[in-house]
Amino acid sequence: MESPSVAKPAEVNRGNLMAGLITDSDAESDANLEKRQATAFQPVRDQQHEIIYNKYLPYSDKLEAEAALWLEDIKLNLSKCVLAGDYRPGVFFWTTRLDSYISLYGRQFSKEDHTNFIKLYFELMLHPGMDPSLIQRWCRMINTLMRKLELIAPDSLSVEWKPIFKLYELIEMSKDQFHGVLYWPDKMEEDMRELIGYCRYYFPLSATQEMLDEFRPMFCPFDDSMARAMGYLAMFLPTMLKPTEAEHGYKLWLDEFLRLWLGFHGVPSWEAPMLQLFSRVAAENIGYIPWDNYVSSIFTKFLRTLELPVGKKQLQLVYSNESFDDSSAVLWPVAMMHSEACMVALERVFKSVESYFHPSNYGNWTDKLSSTLMFIPSGLVARLQLERFRPRDWMPDIPAEACLTDAQIRRFVRAFKPLAFLNLFSRAAADEAVEAIKNMALMAPDEIFPDLLEKFYASVETLTEPLRFQAIVSALSASLPYLFSYKEGKKNVVPLMLAMLPGIDSNDSRKTMAALGFFSTISVMVPLRPCFNVGEDLSEADQEICGTSAEFEDILVQLLDRCLSIIDTFTVDSGARTHETKQTGTDMSLEEKMIKIRMDLLWITVFTQTDDKTAEILLEKLYKTASTNIYPVQQVGSIATSSMCVLATRVRPDLAKPLLFHRLLKLLELSLDERPGIIEMSNADDEFLWRLKIVGDVAAVTGRHILEFIPRLKSVLTRTLLMQCPVGHRLAAVLSRSIITTLLRTYPINYYDPQFYVLPTGASPLEQWGKLVYPADVKVEWHVPDDEIISLCSAFFEEFIADPLEALDQYAKGTLAIDDKKVQKHLHIIEALFTAISSHCGFDFEEAIPLEGADFAYPKADLPIIAREQREILLQGQPVRTVLAELLHRVADRIVNGLQDETKSLKSVLVVYKAVAMLRGPSAEDVVGHAQALSLVKKELDNRLGPKKHRFRLLFIEKARLQHEVRTVFQKASRVTKNRLNILRYVVRLAVSRYKEVRSVAQTCFSSIVAMLQLSYRYILDDILAYLAASKDKPDSDNDAQLKGCLFLLLGGKNLAYLLKHDWDTLRKVFPAVVRAQHSDNPTVSHVFDALSDTIETKFVTTGLTATSSVPANKVAGAILGTMDLELEVIFEHALTFGMKKMEERNARNRALYVDMVNELVTLLSTPQIRLKNFVIGHVFLSYFSKFQTDRQACRQTCMKTDM
Repeated sequence: MESPSVAKPAEVNRGNLMAGLITDSDAESDANLEKRQATAFQPVRDQQHEIIYNKYLPYSDKLEAEAALWLEDIKLNLSKCVLAGDYRPGVFFWTTRLDSYISLYGRQFSKEDHTNFIKLYFELMLHPGMDPSLIQRWCRMINTLMRKLELIAPDSLSVEWKPIFKLYELIEMSKDQFHGVLYWPDKMEEDMRELIGYCRYYFPLSATQEMLDEFRPMFCPFDDSMARAMGYLAMFLPTMLKPTEAEHGYKLWLDEFLRLWLGFHGVPSWEAPMLQLFSRVAAENIGYIPWDNYVSSIFTKFLRTLELPVGKKQLQLVYSNESFDDSSAVLWPVAMMHSEACMVALERVFKSVESYFHPSNYGNWTDKLSSTLMFIPSGLVARLQLERFRPRDWMPDIPAEACLTDAQIRRFVRAFKPLAFLNLFSRAAADEAVEAIKNMALMAPDEIFPDLLEKFYASVETLTEPLRFQAIVSALSASLPYLFSYKEGKKNVVPLMLAMLPGIDSNDSRKTMAALGFFSTISVMVPLRPCFNVGEDLSEADQEICGTSAEFEDILVQLLDRCLSIIDTFTVDSGARTHETKQTGTDMSLEEKMIKIRMDLLWITVFTQTDDKTAEILLEKLYKTASTNIYPVQQVGSIATSSMCVLATRVRPDLAKPLLFHRLLKLLELSLDERPGIIEMSNADDEFLWRLKIVGDVAAVTGRHILEFIPRLKSVLTRTLLMQCPVGHRLAAVLSRSIITTLLRTYPINYYDPQFYVLPTGASPLEQWGKLVYPADVKVEWHVPDDEIISLCSAFFEEFIADPLEALDQYAKGTLAIDDKKVQKHLHIIEALFTAISSHCGFDFEEAIPLEGADFAYPKADLPIIAREQREILLQGQPVRTVLAELLHRVADRIVNGLQDETKSLKSVLVVYKAVAMLRGPSAEDVVGHAQALSLVKKELDNRLGPKKHRFRLLFIEKARLQHEVRTVFQKASRVTKNRLNILRYVVRLAVSRYKEVRSVAQTCFSSIVAMLQLSYRYILDDILAYLAASKDKPDSDNDAQLKGCLFLLLGGKNLAYLLKHDWDTLRKVFPAVVRAQHSDNPTVSHVFDALSDTIETKFVTTGLTATSSVPANKVAGAILGTMDLELEVIFEHALTFGMKKMEERNARNRALYVDMVNELVTLLSTPQIRLKNFVIGHVFLSYFSKFQTDRQACRQTCMKTDM
């Protein structure tokens, strides 16, 4: 891989991302008038930015039309809801839809649509009287739309600063919340500060002078008002302008502020925001501002802020370490680094503080010193990326004379290198030093790798300093992606791998994790295959390197042996590790879990990069281990070994089928033949369970190769699905799920691509080492189920689900007596089989239930496409979800109404309920885990200094797989259907049952479903309140259980509490119902009441009573409608007239609901028989509404009662 610091590329491959961005908006609008008046569902061609990974999906040809359908739907309905004044739920719902559209397709809309969306949400956010929660929602949507600043030039969008400032001042300085009049959402200030950071690039030229006129009267260095004024200026002042417009920007204030700062020798409170402003103006105007005259003063003040002890008496200068924050200390020096004066000053600073980085020199200054200086290389990498690889956009270019040269970069690295290597061995800042060394290796590999390799080889020979070895290995692993930019980097690959093998040590888990990280990184970079048939034109050094590649086979075999030995030495002492295993959710400690994650990454890359011969040897060793070793199935050894077999099969299924899966299945069949009575055994032996587990795990990734094994697998399932042994039964259910999953799911199948390693004529095999590719060079092949496979899976599903369905049907009717364990087994089988086919089971959207009071239309396409042609699997000629839901209802009725305490069966029913209601392929938890792991790998391997999206091939394939999985789990703001509502009602019924374990599982299930379904809490509220009211009539034990269940449902999970809903119909019912609830002396009930009170006191946000129409927002909505082929005037007038009438009705209804609620609360609190706990929580509730701004005459009577 060529070093990015060698030469500035002549041309950057920008693709079509920024094509046509900087154009005159009015001219563009006229030119595209005819295009915009085309059919409503014509694909958008002039999109701002699209997600490239959608191009890899097997149904990519359908996504453009789907995106156009979604976008037109959003534009039409969002505009209608704005015109109708239906801000909640109408505009809120379609805003969520727009947010989802950006997540799935990117900013795939025209620049005109982009600016219109931004303007619309600005008008809504700044509209007087808007709900605080809605203001936050509009603010976050603007942040999402403006996050890619390069897409919109200031010529296309202008934002006034004064209204935003007034809103921010209202949020920050208002005393309404203190007085209980107005409550803002959490993190509102953070969201506004992010918004201001985006908006200041679009303020008009006159904004700078207007701000100075506004805040200069507050400039008094000895008064707190100046700190507030400087804080506002640091946030709002625009600092990125065209060089020709600088007279209207920083030149109006920079010299004045610098004189003020340098002339004040104290530590004023306004210094920190002023320094933030200086650092920002320096970073955004590199090469345009001469800083040489100020360099000495800047670095002198900077050194004082570090509070370093001086002299033998360790005297410490009294200063404030708050002045230079981390960002200011990085941005400002990096922006000045092209100056000789700055470079000299930096060298002096680094030399003067070098002794403070010694590991033995530790004190209060260490954290500040390290966190400040160690991020300077990261800032320098960001600057180089802007100078050398930034696509052309509207932002000012850095002048050629101010661009850093390779000599300047090497000079900086030589000066900074001693600090980083000393800090690498410190107690608390090793991670920061690793990041610094990584960035320096990226910029100047020839300066870093000689020292780093020398230290590594020396540490290998020293066995008495394991911590030193770990630190060096961490730095080397982080820098490895840039090793081949070093001229002797390839020569060191094999020696490094051989030297690192002893690092996999079962007695030192941290050293093992560092070594595994090294091997996983190097295996991504290097094709682990011998370089034979090299041409004679190679240099002698390259021929020597090619000769050493023959050792890869032996190294990988030793590596596998060491990994397997690590697995064998994993100990499982459940008594000593109860806390650790609870945290991980498996029988693994945290360290073992991290080692397993590292091993997974290592072996998926190894099997991707190695040749067939080596892969066969490794597969043979895996089979030998899996066939001879016996692991308890819930312990670490079985999980890790099975995972390695799964990864090998996923990447190399052609080789794994005969060498691994076929032989493992044969062993399982042999075990079954040796145990003819296995189905009756209550405790199967570990050998049989281990073989059943590994076959089930490997089967999940076998793909089409599993077709020839279907008859044999059916025979295995027939003998194991209803085993008496609960562990064996579960493993058999997993096997049944794996068989269908591997055939029905869509996933990449060309992790290993032989064509990728084919060399052009005359090319050196070493050119493949460290090879990065562009998106256009990557082809992803997918396993896509055809009609034959779908039919086979459908028959398989019906064959094995028939008996459990029949048994449960008779059990529900009362004609068959089954014990709790048998019911559980049938439910486990149903869950496993349905989970496998869920991607081909549709939802009953045609039976969506309209919500009273919600006037907006639902989307035309509820869920994104996940297949080219979606064929639904039916059960007995009916939709699977409907059949299963109806059966589960009857089973739940039988269990709840019966006398048996079958709690485990009810928990199993709830698991199936959740799957039937929401599942559409992989679980959301699995996708989130995959996304987090991929994010970690991307951070370690991504190329931060080079053309955008220039990566290792494996990252593209994994990102494409993740993009498909994200589409499968998408259920955001989905509709409530008849089937889902019935499921919710039964879940609520179980959530208030007498069994604690069942209530807990049901409440979690309820929160998960309600969080994904649009306004579903409204549909089910009356049921919850009915159970709450009925709890008074229950016996004491049942009363407490039902009461706690109802209160926990009202309390909800994160941001799901009914007490926090911005809906007066809901609030009117919930608050009096809670106060009216029958209290109990049970301590748990008291704790729930306390939790309800705490929720209100910590998370309550004001809900507005009335709404008014925003005329500016209506105009923007009309402009959005004008981009579509619609009868604009008819829609505009109808929506506006109808909306004003509905708005007046809503306002009147909200006022009446508010008055009724407060009246009832006062009446309840005035009742002599009210219990103390109910009185206290009612008083808390009322205190948040008694000062609510509303019609005084309408609430006069209520306020009088409240005062009394």
